[in-house]
Amino acid sequence: MGGMQVLRAVRAGGVAVVLGSLLAGCSSASPAAAPATSPATAGAPGAGSPAPTPTSPTAGPAGPLACVAELPLGVRIGQTMLVTTTDLARVQPWLDDGLIAGLLASGVMSQSTAQAFDRATSGTRYGALLAADEEGGQVQRYRGLLGSMPSPQAQARSMTPEQVTAMWAEHAAALRDWGVDLVLAPVADVGHGPGVGSRSFSDDPEVVGRYATATAQGIRTAGLLPVLKHFPGHGRTTGDSHDEARVIGPELDELRAIDFQPFTEVLDAVGTDQVGVMVGHTQVPGTAEEAASQSPAVIEGMLREELGFDGLVVSDALGMAAAGQPTQGDALVGFLRAGGDLGIVGPGGSQEGRRAVRAALADGTLSQQRLDEAAATVLAAKGLDPCDLAAQGGDAAGADASPTPAEDGPPGSDPLVVNPTKEP
Repeated sequence: MGGMQVLRAVRAGGVAVVLGSLLAGCSSASPAAAPATSPATAGAPGAGSPAPTPTSPTAGPAGPLACVAELPLGVRIGQTMLVTTTDLARVQPWLDDGLIAGLLASGVMSQSTAQAFDRATSGTRYGALLAADEEGGQVQRYRGLLGSMPSPQAQARSMTPEQVTAMWAEHAAALRDWGVDLVLAPVADVGHGPGVGSRSFSDDPEVVGRYATATAQGIRTAGLLPVLKHFPGHGRTTGDSHDEARVIGPELDELRAIDFQPFTEVLDAVGTDQVGVMVGHTQVPGTAEEAASQSPAVIEGMLREELGFDGLVVSDALGMAAAGQPTQGDALVGFLRAGGDLGIVGPGGSQEGRRAVRAALADGTLSQQRLDEAAATVLAAKGLDPCDLAAQGGDAAGADASPTPAEDGPPGSDPLVVNPTKEP
């Protein structure tokens, strides 16, 4: 990623503003970035990429949202989806055409697989993010290439925050050399409940806040974007949102007193423009009947207004049972309507998403402005200026991106994304 400014639209009046400072990142997401030497071409991990030069998106006379509106509709919809898969041949045409925003590395990565993911997300016209679920312990996709790290729980028990920052700075730099842009860590959940376990640092919010901050700072040192998870808090819930249809968290007053604390600490220490936030599928009693990922009260009300977060909002995997929607496409529409930006789906889920978002735009369930806000935020996370993209021309305003044969078939079923919760 060449550089990043998180771009948010001010809801009142729809005036676009650019928030935060430039973030240095890696080159895989930006087609305009200078070619870098990476393991994909050098054949060995640790071959460093030259430090990218941050560039500031230009608002242009009409503003970034107006420029986003000039992009093909298929591209704008595509920027809202991060696909988790190992079937790169299936999704490569979608990456090339901007019909998805990027990939989430799945499974345990071998050298050949990691090289393939790096290549797949490099040099596309609309950029392509590469994200990694990389927490330590059981949830560590690049373990076979970079070595094992202790689980967050073990880190808090055996290491100082300073040691954690140093460990993560080295680890994130190695991830960057494999083309990674976003690290889906740290876990900022308080407690070791179902679905979380050793992925949480502690059941003490102060400990979680210190170590989550240390992790985020280490990731940022390497120029990657850390994504805090799982807002509004999954550590003290009634069940595991991977496979249970309804997962209830603490009451709102208790969330504010305990579970929000680590998120607030990281945002205050690192900066709201220096991190992303992942929203989970838990429910807040008395506040929202739907999952947090589908709830404007949680995303717009609690996260954006109450905590003041104005950056990239990512969903937990939208195929999980607790998302509460019949299809991943329906869950994506609900997430966007609630104020989210980048939904995690499977390949079939991205096909559902393209169809469901088009239908929601057609019947007014989802507004064009909300879609464009989300797309603009994701493009900013890639370090791309929508006005530059629009100026390149090609497709007519609002037209579809080039159709791909794979879009014509039925979506098919996607395997459930499950993160283990116990130590290796």
